[in-house]
Amino acid sequence: MRNKDRSGPKLETDLISLRSLVAVIEEGGFSAAARRMHRTQSAISLQIAKLEERLNTKLLERTSRSVNVTPAGETFVSYARRILELADEAIMAVTSPAELTLLRVGFAA
Repeated sequence: MRNKDRSGPKLETDLISLRSLVAVIEEGGFSAAARRMHRTQSAISLQIAKLEERLNTKLLERTSRSVNVTPAGETFVSYARRILELADEAIMAVTSPAELTLLRVGFAA
């Protein structure tokens, strides 16, 4: 089996930065995302700025009144959501009980 060429660009970031990006987009702004993430607005803003710097791509267009997702941001956030979902799934796979209990619920109509 051949090894894939891994010399291309690599995503060097943490899951918290990805969660922050998703929160900004879903909440519609940095302040609401900061409340959701239990961080300061400036911390969220810095995480996004560093992520954009690492990617050398603008993910969000900011004005004093709004935050809009760029086309690159739309593409990246869809991958970020998948990465986060997979990371959460991996944690559940190793931390959930080994034996699952089947619960059946019935009711009379």
